[in-house]
Amino acid sequence: MDEKEAFFKARITTFERQTSEVANKLREWSAYRIGVFIVSTIAVVYFANARMAWPIFFTLVGFFVIFGSLVNLYNKTKKKLSFLKSMLAVNQDEVRRQQLDIKHLSDGKEFLSENHPYLADLDIFGRHSIFQLVNRGSTPSGTATLASWLSFPAKADVVSPRQLAVRELESQIEWRQSFEAFGRMNLPDKSKPVVPLEQLLSKPAPISQGFKIWAAVSMAISLIIYGLAISSVLIWQWVFLAAIFNSFFLVALMKSMNEEYQKMQGLSKQLSIYVDLFSCIETGKFENSLLGEHRSALINPGPSASVAFKKLHDVVNRFDSRINMVYQILNSFLLLDFWLVTLAQKWFDENIDHVGGWMEALGKMEAISSLAGFAFANPAHVYPETSERDFDLKASQLGHPLIPASKRVVNDFVLDGKGLILITGSNMSGKSTFLRTVGVNSVLALAGAPVCASSMTISYMELFTSMRTHDDLSESVSSFYAELKRLRQLLDLLETGAPVLYMLDEVLKGTNSEDRHIGTKALVRQLLREKAAGFISTHDLSLSELGNTDLLVSNFSFNSLVKGEELLFDYKLTEGPCKSFNASQLMKNIGIEIIP
Repeated sequence: MDEKEAFFKARITTFERQTSEVANKLREWSAYRIGVFIVSTIAVVYFANARMAWPIFFTLVGFFVIFGSLVNLYNKTKKKLSFLKSMLAVNQDEVRRQQLDIKHLSDGKEFLSENHPYLADLDIFGRHSIFQLVNRGSTPSGTATLASWLSFPAKADVVSPRQLAVRELESQIEWRQSFEAFGRMNLPDKSKPVVPLEQLLSKPAPISQGFKIWAAVSMAISLIIYGLAISSVLIWQWVFLAAIFNSFFLVALMKSMNEEYQKMQGLSKQLSIYVDLFSCIETGKFENSLLGEHRSALINPGPSASVAFKKLHDVVNRFDSRINMVYQILNSFLLLDFWLVTLAQKWFDENIDHVGGWMEALGKMEAISSLAGFAFANPAHVYPETSERDFDLKASQLGHPLIPASKRVVNDFVLDGKGLILITGSNMSGKSTFLRTVGVNSVLALAGAPVCASSMTISYMELFTSMRTHDDLSESVSSFYAELKRLRQLLDLLETGAPVLYMLDEVLKGTNSEDRHIGTKALVRQLLREKAAGFISTHDLSLSELGNTDLLVSNFSFNSLVKGEELLFDYKLTEGPCKSFNASQLMKNIGIEIIP
């Protein structure tokens, strides 16, 4: 067990103990509530039988005060228990990440794009992906922001400040895990799609000023009539007439109220999550300027995001109380529906213009916190240095973060300026894994995250891969034509003028060897003329001859050793063309007889 896994397991033990203690306290508060209710009921019955009015009054007053306090304590304890369970789950997931057991985590497959330059080839999203390893966010804005950072490389002036923010949060373990735990509390049903909250926040249909005046007058008259009826000045039939008159206003509001009720139904739990997340950021102590900038976006100008969302949460809770019979009775006299819609409109008038900025700041804080959590969990990873030079990419002891450390083989390499590293090698020797290793760590580096290496320097480059091309029967596309379409994407990307780092695995593998050789040589010559650098892996050893005539082509290889009938691989990048091939031995190993 490594140091970090032991650290997270120790926290699991702590939170298990605290969860048990708080669960016991919750049961105590529940028992006290039942006890107070039983004692108060017995007391009221006793005093009623004794015809003692004042003791009944004081008993009821005492019941509501004590019972209300117990309910408040119960709810606070229940929320604390939910938080501790969430903290427990956070650390359990960290242990599983240490073991690369990440299949249960959100895979972000909704962010996959078939035509994206590199996502599918590098396992950024999907099963056993980088997203599962890195993401600690829970809100749609947080996961979407992280997905964007992993999908679109950033320039040095963005990466460097982002790294500084990640470094600061990396050390704030309690704040980070609390922030993550708040996001996980009361998550909506996983069987239903999570809708970004900003899409649900639409302003209610406007109520005319004349309608507001008449409704206020009607409510005032109803209250006066009710007061006169209590005072025996008017008979009680007047009260019912007032309620009937008010019903005309309620019917007029019915469509608007039903729309708002449907929209806000079940929104209370989501809003409580946002209240806690916003409050966590607003009360955070940050020295980093980028973190401070995101925090300021939530508190300036006017009421803070947490205060505003707390008010909306209260409005939503009032909408939820419409199913209560007492509400419906009071509604006929006080026009509660009217005032609820008015409150909702007021909230939107005051806050809706700020919601987009608040969500953006929250998303960025969640994304930074995710990168910081990934950094903390992998202390052997390093923050890469950013370079302003074109095609500056070098690394020492570079490995793939999705391969267990016990099985991971690391390599050093240097790509200094425009050019091509041609990698030849035998089957299963590690060519494709090496390309993905370079690609994955480049994605992490240009997102602002640490990389799986002892050192790394990288300049801004657009990434492109062609590794997993498939045929498409529905569109009558062969695997060879699918690869040609993919290479066309690369050429289109080069036309933008941005520096491009490409990684191509077994180019033109869908055609015969002669055409493949001719086509690959032509592609290499074209790529060498462009503003690009990259890697091409191939079994075609004759392509290595390009290194004899073109200084921009460097030959490297992965080799294997046949020892008896056993194949041995060291997965180490070696300078020069491949000297050993193993296809015949692999075929013999599965039972294919090789006849000379």
